[in-house]
Amino acid sequence: MCLMYDIATRMHQYLDLALFHVKVCQ
Repeated sequence: MCLMYDIATRMHQYLDLALFHVKVCQ
């Protein structure tokens, strides 16, 4: 799951998505 969110953040590079990625991974 973390990888999927990480790829999403790199593709879209949205702040909200990046913050969500951090919440999910950590």
